[in-house]
Amino acid sequence: MASIQKKGNKYYIVTKVNGKQKWIPGKKNKEETKKYMQDLLYKLDKDIVRKDTVTIKVKEYLDNWFNTYCINNLKLTTYTGYRYHIDNYINPRIGDMKLIDLKPIQIQNLYYDLLKNGRVNGKKPLNSKTVIQTHRVLHKAFKNAVMLQMMESNPCDYVELPRKKIYRCDVLQENEIQGFIRAFEDTEIYLAVIIAITLGLRRGELLALLWSDIDFNKKTITINKTIVVGDREIKVDTTKTEKSNRVLLIPTSLLSMLELERKKRNADLNDYIILNLKGQRFNPSSFSRRYTDLRRILKLKEIRFHDLRHTNATMMYRSGIKTKVMQERLGHSNIATTLDIYTHLFKEDQEDVASLFDRKIFGN
Repeated sequence: MASIQKKGNKYYIVTKVNGKQKWIPGKKNKEETKKYMQDLLYKLDKDIVRKDTVTIKVKEYLDNWFNTYCINNLKLTTYTGYRYHIDNYINPRIGDMKLIDLKPIQIQNLYYDLLKNGRVNGKKPLNSKTVIQTHRVLHKAFKNAVMLQMMESNPCDYVELPRKKIYRCDVLQENEIQGFIRAFEDTEIYLAVIIAITLGLRRGELLALLWSDIDFNKKTITINKTIVVGDREIKVDTTKTEKSNRVLLIPTSLLSMLELERKKRNADLNDYIILNLKGQRFNPSSFSRRYTDLRRILKLKEIRFHDLRHTNATMMYRSGIKTKVMQERLGHSNIATTLDIYTHLFKEDQEDVASLFDRKIFGN
């Protein structure tokens, strides 16, 4: 595994070449050095360089690409996901093929097979979203292979992807929200449900919250980290994107609830706000299972925990909050993301627009 080190004012790439550690001069700043390292690692990997590119197998290339590029340049959750796709969807089907022999038809057949019987646990269909994610992993990997002149062209450029099914999120209507929240009142996730609906946080962001993230004087909460699961460990990581780092103004009623809860627990600033029944930080998967189990026991509307975030966004939109403000509060990387996710809400306004011109132009 390679790393970037700084000595004085210069950056170096520290890696092993033929089993020996080597310090290779980098570029003028860390970002340029990071990009330089991506290309260099392939050229320095003697296991790949020594092999005739005619004989190297797809799985050998993907393993090298993962260990050099992915681990050093991607977030933990991202490269863990890449590994899963490589091991479960790609290598079992085309891993033993020679890289140089790979053609678009093999990639296309791979996607057809995944759609038909791609599930890991049994031969059942895999949804189109997962197949598209698999395509993204392969396309990225083979793009590097082309750059290294190990492939003449990227076979992923010439295949047809399955149509992505649009997920229609189900949300709580305004007259359902208070009853939904009250139902969780005597459970350990009561506060989590309220925060999710009121602030629209992602699950990982919510579970990573510390009492120190709340400024009770300024009535704000800082979102700057997330809980993730990777390499079979629960870790605190940076947020999904730079825009996900945000400071939100907290509604007065929620602020009062948080203040009372902290006093009740006599909580330290570095304690987590959302705790399981043992008083410990939640595993994200365990939290989701607990939410689903409680929702079913309480016979509540069947919506995912993430749909509470969508409920928050829907409430903002229908209350006339500007899309730019929605983007900033939800922590989307750009406004196009917000528009894409909530396009169904904007379609609801079509009738209002039609009526507007009916009145203004035709006097009806």
